[in-house]
Amino acid sequence: MRLHRNLVFAVIDALNLIFNEGEYADKVVQKVLKFDKRWGARD
Repeated sequence: MRLHRNLVFAVIDALNLIFNEGEYADKVVQKVLKFDKRWGARD
């Protein structure tokens, strides 16, 4: 499995929002996945 730079940074940002900012995980994941239209269903 290869880790791509943009996906790693997206995960880090999402975890920051969930654990440090207190946002709901389902909303953060939804927002992160819609952020870049090039990401496919397997990302």
